[in-house]
Amino acid sequence: MTDGKKLENVERGIQPDIANHRELDFASLIGGTSLNGTTGGKFDEDVKALGLHWGVKTQRGGFRLLNGWLKGSKDALALKADHEEWLVCMPLSTLKELLKNK
Repeated sequence: MTDGKKLENVERGIQPDIANHRELDFASLIGGTSLNGTTGGKFDEDVKALGLHWGVKTQRGGFRLLNGWLKGSKDALALKADHEEWLVCMPLSTLKELLKNK
């Protein structure tokens, strides 16, 4: 982990070892591989899985706004900022179910 990456994680309230643990956890849950240390510090916590390059983001307080929007009867969120591409957010269990039914 580069010093810049360590500093960014600390600024976000995440200790570097915890961020690395969550990256490895996500990689194992999705059947992927951690790219930590292979990107030359170019990216944050990264995982390669399902033919995609995943960025793994964590927050000590959680993503309250996103989690709040997902609670209830919603399976996924479609998010759109002006002049940006659509983003999709869903629980990992929903993604796994989609892939299983494919």
